Amino acid sequence: MNSLDKNEHKPVRPWTIYAIHHSHTDIGYTERQERIEQYHVDFIRQALKISEAAHRGERPEWKSFRWTCETFWAVERFLEEASAEEKEAFQQAVARGNIELSGTYLNMTELPDFDLLLRNHGKAQQYAKSFGHRIDSAMTADINGYSWGYAASLLQNNIEHLFSCIHTHHGMYPLGRKQTPFWWETPDGGKLLVWNGEHYMFGNELGFCPDALGKYIIKDEIQHF
Repeated sequence: MNSLDKNEHKPVRPWTIYAIHHSHTDIGYTERQERIEQYHVDFIRQALKISEAAHRGERPEWKSFRWTCETFWAVERFLEEASAEEKEAFQQAVARGNIELSGTYLNMTELPDFDLLLRNHGKAQQYAKSFGHRIDSAMTADINGYSWGYAASLLQNNIEHLFSCIHTHHGMYPLGRKQTPFWWETPDGGKLLVWNGEHYMFGNELGFCPDALGKYIIKDEIQHF
């Protein structure tokens, strides 16, 4: 056996894939707005039932289940319909870390002004504070553009990290690369840590959602050097 043959038997280092289990919030694009609203309420209810069953030991195979509420708008809609028992169970699931809250309200374009952003970004944090919890991260999906005050608004609401799931049909990814961290510096010198991630539907390509179809562009005609 020569030296090349020996290399064939070296153990391969395993890869770790980090995925955020959530449902993308897209209002009125695929369905009527009132239907989308009810879908998201039901998504949270399903996630809560799974979390509760795992926590009670009824389904120990679900112990590792984690769910992220991509936007606080969906949480608002859930809380409007939830019973007192569901509200309490939801807070406990958040406190345990089985359900995560994002510091964003909706996936918005760069059109909202700073005052609107500040009010909306404060809603999730105010709710978390009501039961002794704190949110330090936010996520967005399907939107590549943010207004100049977006980062400052998150920082003023004690959000330290932003995870962006890109949309590749038009905007592509900033800095010419994806899967890239960078500091977003605000006009007043604040810094928001941003992770420029994959397409928000990439989990379908990995087979996490059986029979789901993902189709999108992974590169454009622009060459980055």
